[in-house]
Amino acid sequence: MDLLYYKKEFLEELVIALILFISKLQDNLSFVCIVMMSLRSPISVLQEITQQKRVCLPIYNIENSSEIGQPFICTVDVLGISAKAYGTNKKDCKHKAAEKALEILGYIINTSNNNNNELCQPTCSLSTFSNNLPSANYIGQLNEFASGRQFSYPTYHDSRANSLEFAVECKFLDWSTIGTGPNKKSAKKMAAQLMLERLEKEDILIMNAKFQNLTLNKMEISKLTDKVVEKYSALPSFGVHSAIETEVEKPVLNMVHIGSIEDLQKELKSQGFESTLEVFHKTPYLVKLNISGTNCLIVGYGKTEQEALDDLFCMVKIMLQNKFSFGVSLYT
Repeated sequence: MDLLYYKKEFLEELVIALILFISKLQDNLSFVCIVMMSLRSPISVLQEITQQKRVCLPIYNIENSSEIGQPFICTVDVLGISAKAYGTNKKDCKHKAAEKALEILGYIINTSNNNNNELCQPTCSLSTFSNNLPSANYIGQLNEFASGRQFSYPTYHDSRANSLEFAVECKFLDWSTIGTGPNKKSAKKMAAQLMLERLEKEDILIMNAKFQNLTLNKMEISKLTDKVVEKYSALPSFGVHSAIETEVEKPVLNMVHIGSIEDLQKELKSQGFESTLEVFHKTPYLVKLNISGTNCLIVGYGKTEQEALDDLFCMVKIMLQNKFSFGVSLYT
C-alpha cells in the first residue's frame, strides 16, 4: 500500500515537472495551476501556493486528541489563517487540516465516492484569487518596523462592525487605521496593511517591501532643521540688565545619578530647583525643559514625542559629560 502511494506521488511530481516546463514555453500559468490542483494532494498544493507567493511554508502541529475515534488533531497556520482538523492517524488529520485551509482560502474540495478527495478550480478566477490571497504577514512587518526603530508597538482594538463583519482599529505613532473582515484575525491583518500603506503616504521613508529601513534624506533633514531653528528663534529670550551682577546657587549634577529626564527633574527638585517639561510644537515634535532660577533651556526634537524626549535627554547627557552646571550668572 505504501509502495503504491509513493509511486503515485512520484508520478504526480513527474507530471507537475512536465507541466511547469510546458508552461514556461506557453506562458500559461493559469492552466498549470488548475491542473496542479486536480493532481496534487491538499498538502502539496498548499505548499506550492506558499512557494509561489514566496511566504512562509505551512506550519503543522499535530497533538493527541480527546475525541473518541479520532485520536489526533492537526492545526496548520498558513497565509494568515489557521485551520484545524481531527483524524484517525497523523497523516489523516494533516491531510484534512490542509484541505480545510484550502477551503478557507477559497478553494472547493470535491469529495468523490472513494476516500480520496480532489481539489477543484477555485471559487473565483485564478487571477482574482491570486490578487486576493494574502502575500505577506503585515502584522509581523509592522512589528518589525516598530522594533527596528525603537518605536512603541502598534496596538489593536477590535469590535463588531455588523452581524457579518468584525472591525479592528490599529493605532501606531500618530495614526490609526481600521480593518474589516469575516473574523478578527483577517480584520487585524487588514488594519496592519492599511497602516503600512499610511506610513508610505506620510513619507516615513520605507526603503523596501519588508519595511526594514527608515532614513531621512538631505532635503528632509534640511526642512526639519529649518523648522527647529525657526521655532527656537521664536522662544522668549532673557534680557540682560546692566545692573549689579550677582551669583546664584547652581544645581550640581552627576551623570551617575541621571538615567532619564525624570531622574534629572527629581535631582533638580531635591536641590530646590523646579523644572518644567513642555511640548510646544508638533510635526516635527519640539519639547523644551526649563529650569527655574536659571536661564537654562534645553530643546529636543523628533518625528514623534518620544523621539523628541530622547533627543532632549541626549543633549542633557552631553551637557553633563562636559561639566555644564545648568546654571549661569543672573542679573538683577
